[in-house]
Amino acid sequence: MTALDEKLLREIRAIVTDCASATPPDDLGDDDDIIELGIVDSLSLMEMVAAVNARLGIWVDDSELVARNFGSIRSIHALLAGKGR
Repeated sequence: MTALDEKLLREIRAIVTDCASATPPDDLGDDDDIIELGIVDSLSLMEMVAAVNARLGIWVDDSELVARNFGSIRSIHALLAGKGR
């Protein structure tokens, strides 16, 4: 994993933590299901998308707002990294 990937993962983790509907555990892994764990709900998901746009300058299309893209920190990373950050 490149330094840029590591930086993006840290930024995504910060966005998830800031927008979470419940406090994420300290040991939250990059592959943990943040929806199933109750860390993210529909409102916090919308806040996360707004934060991604504002903080990272990356636009997320409505069609991309699915659990497979936002189910974990790593899946969010895959989506955003694929947009050529």
